[in-house]
Parts: sequence; structure tokens; C-alpha cells
Amino acid sequence: MEDASVDVVLSNCVINLAPDKGQVYREAFRVLRPGGRLAVADVLATRPISEELRKDPDRWASCSSGALTVDEVTDRLRSAGFVSINVVALGGDPSPESLRAQDEIGVVPGEVRATKPGLSPR
Repeated sequence: MEDASVDVVLSNCVINLAPDKGQVYREAFRVLRPGGRLAVADVLATRPISEELRKDPDRWASCSSGALTVDEVTDRLRSAGFVSINVVALGGDPSPESLRAQDEIGVVPGEVRATKPGLSPR
């Protein structure tokens, strides 16, 4: 995809599975036009996740061990060049059985929004 070619980058529960999340955010920044927006729904960690758990393939496949904390996501977005960063960990009802692995290590749903500096997109 060309540099500065899109107005919005959307992602739904994918970035937690990327080994290099900073690279994902840098790529989103590259393809966004000035003033473009990033909107992500993904999981966030409520506390740091140990390296042992990060390397557990079952935890990784359950979309739990790849989560970052709000501060870690914010730092990566800022490093990529984004502004107007808003990262929110959402609470909610206890997770269904399918998400129990996330509960055990403190992973919750989250929302991530950020903007590439500059003029508003076309």
C-alpha cells in the first residue's frame, strides 16, 4: 500500500497476535494520510504478562498472552508518531468459558484510538 493513501485504519482483535506490535503501528502511521485516524478493538493487559506466559502457545492462541498494557500501547503509538492517543481498558461482566485464559492473566477488552498529525483527510 502506498504511503499516506488511506483515511482510516481499523483493526478488530488482530494486533495482539502480531509479534512486533510497534511495527504494526508504524505501518498504520505510514499508510495514513495526515489527519488520518487509527481505531482498534483489541485486548489489553491489566498488568504485565510474564515472558513465560508470552511464550505459551496455548495462551497465545487464546488471544491472551500477546496483550500489552495501556502504557505499553500508548508508548508504541507515540513512538510511531501518533497524537491524540486514547487507550482504554474496558471492564465488564465475567468472561465466558472461551475467554477464561484471558481472565486468569488479567486481559480485558480494550479500545485504541489515535490520529496522525496534520491536515484532516480528504
